[in-house]
Amino acid sequence: MQRWAVLLSAYQYNIEYRSSAKNANADLLSRLPVGEASSGDPEEYFVFETVLMETPITATEISKHTDKDPVLAKVLEFTLSGWPNHCVDPAIQPYFTRRDELSLEDGCLIWGRRVIIPSKLHELILSELHECHPGMSRMKALARCYVWWPGLDKDIEDKVRLCTQCIQVQKAPNPEPLLLWPWATQPWQRVHIDYAEVKGQNFLLVVDSHSKWLELVSDNGPQFRSEEFQNFLKSNGVDHTLTPPYHPATNGLAERNVQTFKNAFAKSSGETLGHKVANVLFTLRNTPNTTTGKTPSELFLKRSPRTRLSLVKPSLQRKVEKRQDAAKQQRDRSSSVRQFDLYQPVRVRNVRGGKDRWIPGTIVKVKGPRTYIVRIPGNNRRFVHSDHLIPDDTGANAMAGKPNINSLWMLMLCQFQLMYLRQLGN
Repeated sequence: MQRWAVLLSAYQYNIEYRSSAKNANADLLSRLPVGEASSGDPEEYFVFETVLMETPITATEISKHTDKDPVLAKVLEFTLSGWPNHCVDPAIQPYFTRRDELSLEDGCLIWGRRVIIPSKLHELILSELHECHPGMSRMKALARCYVWWPGLDKDIEDKVRLCTQCIQVQKAPNPEPLLLWPWATQPWQRVHIDYAEVKGQNFLLVVDSHSKWLELVSDNGPQFRSEEFQNFLKSNGVDHTLTPPYHPATNGLAERNVQTFKNAFAKSSGETLGHKVANVLFTLRNTPNTTTGKTPSELFLKRSPRTRLSLVKPSLQRKVEKRQDAAKQQRDRSSSVRQFDLYQPVRVRNVRGGKDRWIPGTIVKVKGPRTYIVRIPGNNRRFVHSDHLIPDDTGANAMAGKPNINSLWMLMLCQFQLMYLRQLGN
């Protein structure tokens, strides 16, 4: 009652009498049923977007589009049948000036080491070159390793200039000149290291100046000035050079690679953090460097790893297989398959010298499709290829290698007796 009195004291009201016959629900709150929770209609799920991985462009696809391209079809015909002395068509002119350097491989036009791409595949190739947004210069260097078409450099410039992601992370160039480190002539001669923080994750970047583990350069971070790190350097004979505080340009190689890694990471696509890091590192390691003109993989691994862009070039394996098949067909024209049966009398070529060129023998075991064990006079056995065997139809050696039935029975009897004696001994 006190609770209700306190609660109702905040209101202005008049009390009126009403008989119980006029009160429909004297105790409304206690009699008000609680409604059952309705599950309602099941939720519907909609697919708003499906992302499918695009298959890389192969040399077979380029060959098909080359035949359908009106310009490249003429260039292909001129390359096979011969070029005219003069060219009037402006679309053919870029190919006419390079006519002595054009070749054909598996239906693909090749200029030097670069595959000429049909016009319908230009945008797909540009997207493949711009996969991890390496930048204008790196895209051009990467394209010069694989593909070419008239106006390729301008198309790359337009692709980078119109890329929204590249514009969002673009930085102004540093106008101050940089102090260059001496060129490292051996692998791991100098290593630049630094930390890069991306989305709360710390990455230790190690950049080989051109590889040999003799000298180490880092910034003045606390990780590189710790006692444990100094002891590690001293025990391994590493000369540690520190850069001045607040002057990252001194360790420019590491700092620049930190920026490159962060920009590429921000623009790259990937399902997980590890996937994005792997994509960025793979692209940077296989893109030609503007200073050396070669990819880091070529200088560090002494080879060029296989990438998706490698598929645009005709396969060397297919060419080798065709040559091998042609050589095999030429060789098989004068050859025939020879098979010998077990216990068949044969003549074995005497490759060890002697007066007889062919020695009589008998097949006692078939080792492979073209190899046999042959018993020759003196109860000797030889492992022989079918090229050194000929059938012996003279009849003089017909029963030489067949097993003797009586000898087999005697051998079995001796084995049973030996088993019986062993059991008695036990």
